[in-house]
Amino acid sequence: MFHWQATIMGPISNYMLDN
Repeated sequence: MFHWQATIMGPISNYMLDN
């Protein structure tokens, strides 16, 4: 999956996007 919000929010968004 692509992590675009992770660069703005952080690992929290990356976790939510991955799930």
